[in-house]
Amino acid sequence: MKKDYLKKDKERVDKKLEELNLKYADMQHEKAMEKLEDRYDDLTKLKITENLNFRGRVLRKAYKDVIKLEKQRKR
Repeated sequence: MKKDYLKKDKERVDKKLEELNLKYADMQHEKAMEKLEDRYDDLTKLKITENLNFRGRVLRKAYKDVIKLEKQRKR
């Protein structure tokens, strides 16, 4: 009886740990997306105020593409 209880308890703990790991991964993903979006917004604001050099235009396009791909991947 004790053995069965411990086995069920271990399964319950493993399931809860998996749920928490998924939540943590979601939080990390959201944090990374916010950083990408903030950087993209900074480059967009810079574009409005002054001309971006070639590197800035390439970076802005790259951030936009990465954000788009990450949003598609998460779905």
